[in-house]
Amino acid sequence: MKLIDAGFGHVTREMEGRLHQHPDDHEFHFFVAGSGLFFLQGARFDAARGTLFYVRPGEFHDTLPGGTRSTSLYYLRLRFAKAELALSEGLRRRVPPSGLHAGEGLRPFFAEFLWKWRSQEPQLLASAHHRTLAFCHELESGVGPLFSGGMNAHVRRSLEYLERNLARTLTLAELARHVQMHPSYLVRLFRSQLGLPPLAYFARLRIEAACQLLRRSDQAVAQVSEAFGFCDPYHFSTVFRRQMGMSPRVYRAQFR
Repeated sequence: MKLIDAGFGHVTREMEGRLHQHPDDHEFHFFVAGSGLFFLQGARFDAARGTLFYVRPGEFHDTLPGGTRSTSLYYLRLRFAKAELALSEGLRRRVPPSGLHAGEGLRPFFAEFLWKWRSQEPQLLASAHHRTLAFCHELESGVGPLFSGGMNAHVRRSLEYLERNLARTLTLAELARHVQMHPSYLVRLFRSQLGLPPLAYFARLRIEAACQLLRRSDQAVAQVSEAFGFCDPYHFSTVFRRQMGMSPRVYRAQFR
């Protein structure tokens, strides 16, 4: 198995629909906020929070907001080796085209995976690879840690608040007040479940959401910067380059 791409997307009504397919790659889409519509092979399905979709090579798909102004999701794209192709059939039986309502149990997996994927550290990338293969087998069987329980309620409320406020600059004190928890305890709890403190995770979410906007719209970099609450385009480009290893313009050119 080879990991190809991963990220967190924030899809709004202003974005253009881009029906597309991946000739050789399999892809998971896991919806975590808002309500969306998932298009797969000419059919349209509701994509509520906690819904997982599985896309096989060559299947045309796209995401648009549903009843809300926006929807947020994680995506993970991979390529199976020939010896692993039988796993694809098992995944399709487990995850029908209309999606699987997996609930909050999958969210820590995607959040942790994304953190390891973005680190580019060999040991963490190897961990992400093995964990993803285990995820596929657990998903196929319907048992294992992914289905054993949900996320801590305070962490879940914190994540929901962060995702609703991607266009703002938040402080730890504000977040802690919202979830009615001492800031230092919230940091420890959040890190224990997602591998990062809240504001570091929030910074990653904002850049991941900006990536989605760069890929799915023609808005200028300055407009994207403003949409996610950065003080100016230069600061946005600096933060973007630090996390993504390239400028926003280069990223757009590469993925468009």
